[in-house]
Amino acid sequence: MGVTGHWLQFAKTSTEVERISVVLALRRFPGSHSFDRIGEMLHGILMEYKIKEKVVCVVTDNGSNFVKAFNKYGRDFAKDQSRQSVSVDYAEFDEGSDNEEYIEPDEFPSAECVNNPRLPPHVRCACHTLSLIATKNIEMVYSRFNSKILYTYVV
Repeated sequence: MGVTGHWLQFAKTSTEVERISVVLALRRFPGSHSFDRIGEMLHGILMEYKIKEKVVCVVTDNGSNFVKAFNKYGRDFAKDQSRQSVSVDYAEFDEGSDNEEYIEPDEFPSAECVNNPRLPPHVRCACHTLSLIATKNIEMVYSRFNSKILYTYVV
């Protein structure tokens, strides 16, 4: 399972906003990819890096096990929008340093993590949704009409 983090921050020397992306984890996922194991693994990764409360949402594809994991263990995105925004102390950024900082995760998640996973709100990937619409819906249309008729409409 691959987990990446993305956020926006103000550039150090201006008022421009820059996108930051990092790879948090790339884990082997042997065995069944069931919703409970997905929930436990994602929760464990968020706990390792101590970012569980900082994550606004998690974007995944529309796989049924991901959707079920977030339905069972995730917070409701609409209710989460009422949370207060996180305040940032910009004085903590060193203007003279451009080096990336590597944060070492905790070695093992706590027992609380495995027994009671909690996940941030879930958002389905728009690109994956559009791809499913394009591929699955065209199959449905194609099966209903003759291929010559479909070809005429497509061209």
